[in-house]
Amino acid sequence: MPGVVSASTADLVPFSGSGWNQTVIVDGVRQDTYVNLNRVSPRYFETLQTPLLAGRDFTDRDTRESPTAAIVNRRFAEQSSASRPARRRTP
Repeated sequence: MPGVVSASTADLVPFSGSGWNQTVIVDGVRQDTYVNLNRVSPRYFETLQTPLLAGRDFTDRDTRESPTAAIVNRRFAEQSSASRPARRRTP
């Protein structure tokens, strides 16, 4: 389409009022609370022009066969056991 610079998809549209949450495991430790989540396609944050504080956006290399990847917000990182820098995390 003319004028389109970037496109991506998401299971939940921002500001829709919809939600999806579940418990998560970080470094083998189940977190004590439910977290809100969304499943998005590659370049989602680039498309929304949302800068990442650390780590990387999802890419086409993130598939069902590749190691699990997640992008979390600052609050989750501070309150969970995810204390190592994001760019150095491995499964």
